[in-house]
Amino acid sequence: MHFNEIAQAIKASEFKRKDVTTQAIHNELIKDKRFVLIGRGLYALKEWGIKRAPLPISSAKS
Repeated sequence: MHFNEIAQAIKASEFKRKDVTTQAIHNELIKDKRFVLIGRGLYALKEWGIKRAPLPISSAKS
């Protein structure tokens, strides 16, 4: 799920604190070891067994 979608879901929920920002969600996902980055802004639960996205290969020429 993309961190923007997570922020929207929180704002639409019955959760008491809805004043979250998308950047705050992104920061928390980065810090939390229960989540893995699987694509540009996309996160999954580590327990699902999905592997971390490979780092992008630099296109710089030598």
